[in-house]
Amino acid sequence: MSESESGTAGVTFAEKAQFELLCLANHVEAINGLLYMTGGGWTEHHRPPLQPNGSTTISHIGIAVMVRIPWNETNRPHRFQVEIQDLDGASVLKVEGDLNVGRPAQIVPGTAQHACLAINGELAFLRGGGYVLRGVLNGEAATLRTWEFRVYDVPTMPTQPQQL
Repeated sequence: MSESESGTAGVTFAEKAQFELLCLANHVEAINGLLYMTGGGWTEHHRPPLQPNGSTTISHIGIAVMVRIPWNETNRPHRFQVEIQDLDGASVLKVEGDLNVGRPAQIVPGTAQHACLAINGELAFLRGGGYVLRGVLNGEAATLRTWEFRVYDVPTMPTQPQQL
């Protein structure tokens, strides 16, 4: 049977899964194959002041992920790793998992699929400065996608003694 008879004409079998989207947001949800982001695409985070006891304040962040899975890569697991590192390479957050995207019965042969992931977390950024969000698929360096951002300290207002 030829490629045109099997319905796979035009499919490039060398294609690999890749990140279509990897970015930061205030909050992310993935519902029915759609990504819902609040405050998506930020590159500057203003870290809240330290707690009165001196401990670091927790920041809520979301990570929006969309992976394109070519026709020939469907129906098999794909390992993903999403990590936030400081500029010294120290890991602040690391999430790993597997994706396995199938082919719906009525899909046109050769059509790529998309997997949407929403990762939300509570982080303590121990210091201000540069950070990078990194995503890798199947451990392959060629799939690396990055998103750089900076964390700034919110200045605290000096407390004034109360006047009577």
